[in-house]
Amino acid sequence: MSLVNFEVLNRKLVQLVQKADMFECGDFHLLKFVQYAIHHAAADTRIYQRPLFMLPGAAGSLMAALRSVKHQAGVNERKQLLMLQKGKNTLLIGGSNIIGLPDGTMVSANTKNLLEVLGPEECVYIYNGSGRAPVDTGQDLNLDDINHLGSLMPMSRETRKLNRSLRKAIVRIRKSGLLTEKEMMHLAGQLQNFSDAFSDWLFVLKHLRPSRVLFTPHYYNEGLIHAARTMGIRTIELQHGLISEEDFYYVYPKEVGTFRQRALFADEIAVFGPYWKDVLLKGGEYSPEQIRIIGRYQYHPPVTPEAKEAFFQKHNLGGKHVIAVSCQTNNPDYYANYTHQLAERLNRENPDWVIVLKPHPRQLGMDLLSECTRHENVRLMDKTESLMTLLSVAEIQISIYSTTFFDAIGTDTVNLSLQDDAALSTYARSMIEAGVAAPLRDDENPVDVANRVRETAVSLRGDYVYSPFDRSFFT
Repeated sequence: MSLVNFEVLNRKLVQLVQKADMFECGDFHLLKFVQYAIHHAAADTRIYQRPLFMLPGAAGSLMAALRSVKHQAGVNERKQLLMLQKGKNTLLIGGSNIIGLPDGTMVSANTKNLLEVLGPEECVYIYNGSGRAPVDTGQDLNLDDINHLGSLMPMSRETRKLNRSLRKAIVRIRKSGLLTEKEMMHLAGQLQNFSDAFSDWLFVLKHLRPSRVLFTPHYYNEGLIHAARTMGIRTIELQHGLISEEDFYYVYPKEVGTFRQRALFADEIAVFGPYWKDVLLKGGEYSPEQIRIIGRYQYHPPVTPEAKEAFFQKHNLGGKHVIAVSCQTNNPDYYANYTHQLAERLNRENPDWVIVLKPHPRQLGMDLLSECTRHENVRLMDKTESLMTLLSVAEIQISIYSTTFFDAIGTDTVNLSLQDDAALSTYARSMIEAGVAAPLRDDENPVDVANRVRETAVSLRGDYVYSPFDRSFFT
């Protein structure tokens, strides 16, 4: 998926919200699927799913029956894995954001502390690596173990009802002319994904019977949310990263509040601190009662003198000043180009400074970042290394927009937000307006800028952004 200008997409979304009645679909609402359709059409992504839900009832049921016969052996084997986890109170779906510990084991920063609080006797942990190969983080199951369990079984009564509603709605939307033909094709593909995911999660939840589901994020998890609601199971979204007013998938127009209960958001969202609740309340997707503060539940390894010394030695940082460049998942080319330019500048003007590239936990284009290490003053961290250890030694942090800016509050690191990426300029400006970073142009020397703004770059209080982890949150 190529980068798109979310400012443009947000304007279109606001216009479509004014026509929200057109996207009604029985006991739920299709706004989020329309949102995905306009995003994927703008990014010119491939359409992976044929809309089998459009087949009339008998034909759809026959297709489901044929698929179930073909894959029966695999389904039965995975069903047995699922049955071993039956009877636990909480289903936790998470993972990724992998951190390597000194003893060589891997943990998910998103789940480690939660698992310790919830306990293995009361919690089923399904690892979701966001499309990447599973990593052993102590999970009970991997998402691959339950994918297609429902959609490869004979079609359930609930799925047949769902598909009837989807068929009626998509015909009405097409006739309205609100979406282009390309957007309609993407909408059909997204609705097929939804139908399949609903079938899968309904099958899983009928067997596990938890009382609550914890997961992240709300977007692209509508099948899970709708299946849980069908079963009367409470859903809680866990904040996993940045939430901004400019975000395409958070802080929806206020008008969404009139149908938020049917728009397939979670029943509640658990956020890091009061700051994030205040940001969300500027939108319409969650009411004040639905936004609860869990605090900083994500795991960060302690920054000890030994950890810092090991970091210095691994990356050969002795006697150097450090600039951290915190990259983002989908635009490695921009960060690589900027790093090449910065490395050459520092070599000329500030030879006692080095750049340490911090890839995102789900970073794409690692080869582009790796090429930057041809400069003697550039280092590249592993995806699994600790951000907080880096921030403890970095005097400057450069990014466009990221929760890593917020993570640096309370350290001696000066945050500088790059303002020159046209597609992300609105997000970048929001970091300045939030009081968490100072602006930086691509052609400016960050050492000079940091010296000018050191006392004023960050105005947010750390306790406003991150509350302590509330270990009684789930009791």
